[in-house]
Amino acid sequence: MQFRPASHRFASLTTQPLTEPATQFDTVTLPFEESLPTPSWAAEERPGDVQSTLGGALQEDVARFLQAADATTALPVLAASIRHSRAVALHLALGAQQIRIVTLPRMQAYASDVDLHALAESEFCELRLCRIDEGTQANIDVSAFRRGTLGDLVWRTALYGSHHRLLPEIAGPLAYRSVGRARGEGSSFAGVDAVVKLLSGPPTTLGDLIRSSGRAELVRRVLNALYLRSALIVTRACAPRPRNHGALWR
Repeated sequence: MQFRPASHRFASLTTQPLTEPATQFDTVTLPFEESLPTPSWAAEERPGDVQSTLGGALQEDVARFLQAADATTALPVLAASIRHSRAVALHLALGAQQIRIVTLPRMQAYASDVDLHALAESEFCELRLCRIDEGTQANIDVSAFRRGTLGDLVWRTALYGSHHRLLPEIAGPLAYRSVGRARGEGSSFAGVDAVVKLLSGPPTTLGDLIRSSGRAELVRRVLNALYLRSALIVTRACAPRPRNHGALWR
């Protein structure tokens, strides 16, 4: 899968940490569609490519995933949009149907030209990313789009999307536990509450979570969602202490 980066004239090094409280976001004084001017460029599309007009740090973040074999999954791009607090337009394909989703992380919302709640789980898994535009460069009129909360989009993409591995930021020899705000997160989705409950105690490794729940893929998907919802604490897993504790002082 080929990644075609944007021109440097779109570069911007502005970033915003993922852990920014959800209650802090910029006030929008104009309708979002008015902030999306018609771009002066025209991207040449080729079958099999994921087209991109991103720039700067956001482009570098997304480029890590677009060069992978499964570059058409939407979750890593959604994660980058949240990490950098930048609006991104995702152009997706469901068979012959084209679907557009615009993330609005500073408003904790999204806009889509289809009702995502009407998609079956299998259809959500079949969504394939075709093109990515930065919000300020996308030529999309979202006035008639359906609106929803960013949290709902995160959970649906994490649980039902084609990306079933841990995001690299939370992968490796780590231990996990949830924060207080995790209670109620994703509770409308089957199986989530049981995994969140396992995370409510001391830090737990991925292996222990999988053994306790018996659902390896669900555990990974829930961890991804909690991470993107700033409801997960990740620590480096420590090696077990020796049984002879006195040996530590010899």
